[in-house]
Amino acid sequence: MNQQPSKRSFTYHEQETMWQLWSQGKSLSEIGRQLSKHAGSVFCYLQKPDGIKPPAPNRSVRDLSLQEREEISRGISANLSLRAIARNLNRAASTVTREINRNGGVSKYRAVTADRRAWTKAKRPKTCKLNDNANLRTIVSERMAFDGVDHFFRCLKFEQQNYAKMKTNTLANADQFMLYFQAATVTTPR
Repeated sequence: MNQQPSKRSFTYHEQETMWQLWSQGKSLSEIGRQLSKHAGSVFCYLQKPDGIKPPAPNRSVRDLSLQEREEISRGISANLSLRAIARNLNRAASTVTREINRNGGVSKYRAVTADRRAWTKAKRPKTCKLNDNANLRTIVSERMAFDGVDHFFRCLKFEQQNYAKMKTNTLANADQFMLYFQAATVTTPR
């Protein structure tokens, strides 16, 4: 069965054409007519990055590439040891082990799925941990109000044991954090 893409999905070529026409100052209606799409769909697509073409995603040379993930998958299907797979890739065995465990284990590992998941997890900007965790936000605001900012940051390393996922550098910049804290206490209902 041949599936038609949804009205709001655009191929890579359509996206490039859309950004080119938008940079030339064409209207949404003109872009939509040229791509045989509704102007509202074009608007929704262009609105996400505020009308500015986002940079092409690139990954660090330290990250596994799709080709390396395919080699891992082929090595698993050939019943090679994880160390042998790592040796073939010139990577540490722990890198290969973490990659496989992170993506379903030896029995369920799929290179394309793992690569897609890696791209998704690498997207920025990430949300602030204080936005995501209401309990942490409450504790931080109460401690800062009670102890003051300087004392709070000195005690932070001891509190970190209770919040293993919270890294010290999440709250490293006191000035930025204070601005966030002041805005959060005004907008967050108690």
